[in-house]
Order: sequence, then C-alpha cells, then structure tokens
Amino acid sequence: MVAYILGVIALFQSKYKLLREWAYAGFTFAMIGAFLSHLFSGEPERGIMALISLGFLLGSYFVGKNVNDSNKVI
Repeated sequence: MVAYILGVIALFQSKYKLLREWAYAGFTFAMIGAFLSHLFSGEPERGIMALISLGFLLGSYFVGKNVNDSNKVI
C-alpha cells in the first residue's frame, strides 16, 4: 500500500521525470498482473476493473506526454 501511495505522489510531481516514468511502468505492471490473476483464476469479469484502470493510466500517460511535448521551446 505504501508503494502505491508513493507511486501516486511520483505521478503528480513534475521535477523528476524519470521517477514519473518508472511510476507509470510500475502501475502498468500491477494492472496487467491484476488482470491476468483474475483471468487465470477463472474470474475474468472481475479483471475488467484492472483493464479500465489500465486504460485510464495509459490515457493519462499519453495526454500528459503530448502536453509536455507541446510546451517545449525549440
């Protein structure tokens, strides 16, 4: 639980971009693992929430990346 809280803090900070990338990677692995755990245990309908969370996570990653890329000064 502590790791998830630290991960959320890492996602909201803007100073250390590499830390944010690793937080996104960690949450992605956790969501994929949660979905696969439900799938292999015979309860794939319970894994839908993990896929929805993964969708929001990937959406926020790509939207944030596009916003950061458009703010760069050439």
